[in-house]
Amino acid sequence: MNKLRALFLLIAFITSSNSFGGYEYKVDDDKFEGTKTEWIEGNRLDCSTKGDVRIFFQPKKISKGKTIVYKLKLGYISVSNGEYYQAEWLFINQGGPLKILADGKKITLNPDPGSYHEEVFNGGLEEEVQYSVPAKFFEKLALANAVEAKISGEHYYLVATFNKDNHKNFDRFYQEVVLSQKYQENKTK
Repeated sequence: MNKLRALFLLIAFITSSNSFGGYEYKVDDDKFEGTKTEWIEGNRLDCSTKGDVRIFFQPKKISKGKTIVYKLKLGYISVSNGEYYQAEWLFINQGGPLKILADGKKITLNPDPGSYHEEVFNGGLEEEVQYSVPAKFFEKLALANAVEAKISGEHYYLVATFNKDNHKNFDRFYQEVVLSQKYQENKTK
């Protein structure tokens, strides 16, 4: 199973190397838990680093009855032709909060407890963590002219920036997912 996941991640990594935007809307209705999760996959940011590294920001909305929470999932994938050494691994779980500049205004996000996940696969590694955010967070990123994020790890940090597609993706998520919920709430009042 680990080799199959490694192959899948490698294919996703290669195909994402040429498409920065990637808006792929996903929905999971869990009838056992009574939750509906909506998110976008893809949404790779431009990153200032050497090597084959990808940073993803994925907005997410989780609904359970009248309770709605919003999340930002940060994904980090690094592919190597050789072996990994500890100093090359970002270790985002030990790097502190995510710091974002949206038109020069600083936003600091602390990771949700227990949301960190890591996986080493043949030829690479993947890390991800989630942050709880207010609905307006997505609008701030969508409307900002410039967005930069400092992703800190144990050994070093990366700086990722929004490109034109990232702005469009966050705007689309805000308009189609976040605001549509607010529209539905106002319609029923």
